[in-house]
Amino acid sequence: MEIPRSYRKPLFIAIAFHVILAIILIIKLPSWNYQYNSGKKHSKIVHATAVSSAQVAKAMRDIQYREHAKQREAQHRLAELQRQARAEQLRRRQAAEHVAKMKQEQLHLQQQHTKQVAALAALKHKAVVERQRAFVAKQRRMRQAKALATKKRKALLAKQQKLQQQLMAQQLSGDSKQLHKIQTRQMNGIVNKYKALIISTISQNWLIPGGVNKNLSSAFEIQLAPGGVVLSVKLVKSSGNSALDDSARTAIYKSSPLPVPTNLAAFNNFRDFRLGVSPKDVVHI
Repeated sequence: MEIPRSYRKPLFIAIAFHVILAIILIIKLPSWNYQYNSGKKHSKIVHATAVSSAQVAKAMRDIQYREHAKQREAQHRLAELQRQARAEQLRRRQAAEHVAKMKQEQLHLQQQHTKQVAALAALKHKAVVERQRAFVAKQRRMRQAKALATKKRKALLAKQQKLQQQLMAQQLSGDSKQLHKIQTRQMNGIVNKYKALIISTISQNWLIPGGVNKNLSSAFEIQLAPGGVVLSVKLVKSSGNSALDDSARTAIYKSSPLPVPTNLAAFNNFRDFRLGVSPKDVVHI
């Protein structure tokens, strides 16, 4: 066991005192025996020496008692100091543990706070990203919807234009057909009109041979120049009676110029046409 520094000096002094006292006793003891054997003249001195030895013994006992008391007190104080040291060490350890615990709790709280801040930032970032994604997706859907609407509108417009063109074509075709019909009727009217005039003119100039069967007929291909001038007359179907065929050809030439329309489009129907003639009637084939 280590002795505290505050008790080392008194302890060494006590030990030194005891050593000196022991040396004195050892030296005095032979002298005391000598004086005792020498006689009465020295009895007073011997008595004094004996008294001194008793006093010394008592003093020794007192010193020992005090030293023992001091030692006990020193031990008690040492034990108390050790107890206080242990208590202080325990207090410091507990304080250090408390501080460490507080630091750990503070660190834990700081970490929790950092995690919460990071989580909140992550949530905010996620929310921002989700809003951006939603906005981008919405814009994309709007563009797609707009493009689809534009495509449908163009398709509908193209369909309407095509239908309108078809309707216009049908209308034009119908109008053209109707116009053609009207023009055809008009042209037929003109042709029929001048046909009747041509037949009348040829009939006036046709000298039919006698005794001819009036049911006979001949067919000629006639070419006319503008103004109705007869350019050629070609027999394409004989009646079987050459005299009748010749008389009919002669009548056609004699009727030149034949009456024809002054309108060029109408006259084109008479540039090269076929005409059938019969004694009973001039028939246009």
